[in-house]
Amino acid sequence: MESNDEPEARRNDASVVGIARFGELLTARALIRSSGQILVLRPDQAGWSLLPGGRIEPGNPVQSTLVGHVAQQTGLLSTIIGFVGGVEHHHARADAADHAITLVFEARLSDSHSADHTGNRETEWVAADDLVGHDLRPVALKEALIEGSGGPFWRAWTQ
Repeated sequence: MESNDEPEARRNDASVVGIARFGELLTARALIRSSGQILVLRPDQAGWSLLPGGRIEPGNPVQSTLVGHVAQQTGLLSTIIGFVGGVEHHHARADAADHAITLVFEARLSDSHSADHTGNRETEWVAADDLVGHDLRPVALKEALIEGSGGPFWRAWTQ
């Protein structure tokens, strides 16, 4: 048995174990559906899209942070109604790469679903049946949504 002189509170602190400190990234995404369509964002006129949401900083509550991301990105208020699943994946940036865990929550819009261009992100409704030909990232999330497991899903990162 290993001895660890470090206080237990410090060993369990997320900033010590490394969410974001050692190339780890925790994100949350909102799966918002309406009339057979899914709300997606196209960041900075990119050729790909992603679900609304973003990074969860250590110490911040996941669900309320996600609701804030959705409001900031779309201008719309949302409510989290359930957990959909999670994916583990690689997240490449210009200067580095991260090991990422993305949690996905079902959300309902409190406003009408007239999301349109807001800020630097273009919102778009994509028919769920069209996801196969759509460049939704991370790919593991897209695959899980296409499969439609009917319950919470988990997709491990395969290198």
